[in-house]
Amino acid sequence: MPSINVRNILKNTIWVTLHTGLFRLVTLGIAILSARLLAVEDYGKVSVLQSTSSLFIMLATMGLGTVATKLVAAEGSKYIRTITHINGAFCLAIGLFVFLGKQWIATDIYQDASLTDLFGYLACYIVFCGFTQVQTGILAGKQAYAAIASINLYSGLLGIAIVYFSIAWLGVSGWLLGVITIEVIKTLLLSRAIHQRIDKTALQTHSADRKYVLKLALPIAISGFFILPVNWFLIRTLLIKEGYVDVAVMNIVDQWIAILTFVPIALGDAMLPLMAKMQGTKQRNSASNMALKIN
Repeated sequence: MPSINVRNILKNTIWVTLHTGLFRLVTLGIAILSARLLAVEDYGKVSVLQSTSSLFIMLATMGLGTVATKLVAAEGSKYIRTITHINGAFCLAIGLFVFLGKQWIATDIYQDASLTDLFGYLACYIVFCGFTQVQTGILAGKQAYAAIASINLYSGLLGIAIVYFSIAWLGVSGWLLGVITIEVIKTLLLSRAIHQRIDKTALQTHSADRKYVLKLALPIAISGFFILPVNWFLIRTLLIKEGYVDVAVMNIVDQWIAILTFVPIALGDAMLPLMAKMQGTKQRNSASNMALKIN
């Protein structure tokens, strides 16, 4: 039934593009606001914090956001508790590692002791970002894209206001306070949206489920290890050899690349729950070919 596939693909793509676009616009808005309010060197520090957080968030989530979308779409609420337990353990462990190792990261890796306290605050940001990525994956599995879009809109508009005042008050530390606040708000809103949509009678946690979830997450996590560390290494090398100004310029370029390439990524996100539901059916190949043509 290709016509149904086309309609579903287009519908999901539009919604995913909307909520992904809102997220990207909020991120770009915060980046522009930060660049205008902070000194160039301070914005370079923000860029270092963003690069470092991306690396550790990848370690904290371990591909569980994508796994959550696939399993929730295919199996309903069965694996949600297992996924959230694993996610919570990974996020807290990575956050604790960053907090305890903040001086080592600042002085030995980046060779700038002034970053020490900032990395301590960054640990909190990493934990909540790890939570929200997996929560978004769960809602995407439910195809609750309207809920994700509205949460991104509410938290984003409020977050931009918070970031503006916190940067004016505390500088780089204020930027961290602002983005942490955004992630805390998103965590609460996403948690509420999930509880409204899950079948609590289907929730379960078994050791076999944990092994199955980790088996699915491992290849996704490994693929991330080939990408993000390279970007982090470039930022670190640029900082040590050239300074914060060039790091800030590189960050601005990365923000615009993310904005310009989000539509193909949105199509991939839209296809995942549909492909999971079609697993084992003849429609899966035709849906995949249609998605490639749209892309």
